[in-house]
Amino acid sequence: MIMKIIQNKLIPFSGYLAINIFGIIFTRNKEKLSKDIKCQRHEYTHTLQWKELWYVGFLPLYCYYYLKNRFWYKMKHKEAYKNIPFEKEAYYHQEDFDYNLYRNKFAWKKYV
Repeated sequence: MIMKIIQNKLIPFSGYLAINIFGIIFTRNKEKLSKDIKCQRHEYTHTLQWKELWYVGFLPLYCYYYLKNRFWYKMKHKEAYKNIPFEKEAYYHQEDFDYNLYRNKFAWKKYV
């Protein structure tokens, strides 16, 4: 699994180890991320999701599902975030070492 990782002081938001933007992983602590294999697999799943949506479709859909959870289903932030189909897929499979090798394209759709 090859991912571009950028360590910086601004993103992700406090409380998160990493965030994937256009298939690039941003972290405040590269050393901690390098030791967290589950987080790496989680973020790699997001990289595959970004790619299959041609990079331009991921963010609008991600925001749509988050806002739908917040305002239609009246979920609090953390619950709305955890119920985004992209996150559900990534969290559900982050412990499966081989998941991203056999993952079907658009597998996140089954979590809608």
